[in-house]
Amino acid sequence: MKPPKPEPDNVPNGAPHHADEPTHANGPPGGDDRWLRWLVHNSSEVVTIVDLGGTLRYASPAFERVLGYDPEQAVGTMNVLDHVHLDDLSHVLEETEKAVAEGGIVTNEAEYRFRHRDGSWRWMESIGTYLLDDPEVEGVVVASRDVTERKEAEEALRNSEAEIFEVLESITDAFFALDREWRFTYVNSHAQVLFSRAREDLIGERIWEDPTFYPEYRKAVAEGITARFEAYYLPLGAWYSVRAYPSESGLSVYLQDVTESKRADERIRFQSEVLKAVGQAVISTDWEGKVLYWNRAAEDLYGWSAEEVLGRSVGEFGVSEDLQGRLAEIREELRAGRSWSGERLCGLGRPDRVAVEGTVRRAALLHRPGAGHHRAQEHGGAAAARGAARHAHWAAQPQALHGSS
Repeated sequence: MKPPKPEPDNVPNGAPHHADEPTHANGPPGGDDRWLRWLVHNSSEVVTIVDLGGTLRYASPAFERVLGYDPEQAVGTMNVLDHVHLDDLSHVLEETEKAVAEGGIVTNEAEYRFRHRDGSWRWMESIGTYLLDDPEVEGVVVASRDVTERKEAEEALRNSEAEIFEVLESITDAFFALDREWRFTYVNSHAQVLFSRAREDLIGERIWEDPTFYPEYRKAVAEGITARFEAYYLPLGAWYSVRAYPSESGLSVYLQDVTESKRADERIRFQSEVLKAVGQAVISTDWEGKVLYWNRAAEDLYGWSAEEVLGRSVGEFGVSEDLQGRLAEIREELRAGRSWSGERLCGLGRPDRVAVEGTVRRAALLHRPGAGHHRAQEHGGAAAARGAARHAHWAAQPQALHGSS
């Protein structure tokens, strides 16, 4: 049985006078529907009925709690489409047209911004059920909830991710991310070059199980610890320093090309071995005279071990006053971009040993731009060719105490 139509002196469109009664387009429901009325009345979701033109014909009390509008004033007078954000209105109308075209009882969903009574915008998530042919309704029943906080969080996350992706694209390291199934979820531009694959081809694909890198990735995830290692990548013939960070979502991997560094280390080790084998004493210092290198011949000649002198000023080991007085002059020559050569006597022997003096022969102190404020001092046969090294190299051979050649 259809409930009676509202009397003329009632609130338009059947809105009741009692605040605890839901506003209903066709008057208050029957007594046997009290449990449903109570549910709708106390629900946090907004329940409304609108006609196809958008006119509000029913609004639950949550309509005021969520959107600020008094249902008694809004029902029959508000067109809800006027309160939908213009950027979202076409989407809402499109969904409505689809449902009407389908006919019958149809349900659809939509997210849109709705203007609050205070002028602000609230994101609403609505589910509409089309009961246009139901004489008890003759409209669309819409259940909506406020999802503003969720949408703002999503937007903040998108902005944060955009900033992170911008950083990941700007770094010189190759970077990629894997999910828990070992599938690529992100690959930056440098990683595309490393793998010789387009980002679009890699996303969603499982990483290959190579014998060098993959076991380290598995170990990092299994143990929940950051993996740091260096490995050789055969396809590119390059060395990489790798950092792999496990997380609940998967694994993030940074790869830095250290091939040049590796080669430089090899050259340094080779040169060090060569210098150790040189018969002359070779000492390397920085611009202030701090010892950086002291070869075996220097140990034999001066009696100080490398461990004893490294990091200390060469002046502590008996550089002659004559040479010390010349150092300032020599530095000025180097700063002016000129070289210096000459012969000087210096005694660097241990106090408890016989002092060893050497004559510096064919010495060349060279300074080159970009090498920093270092002296490069070489003595003896091939010394001049090595004189452009970054640090000061002193070389001497034992001479008679009178300093003759």
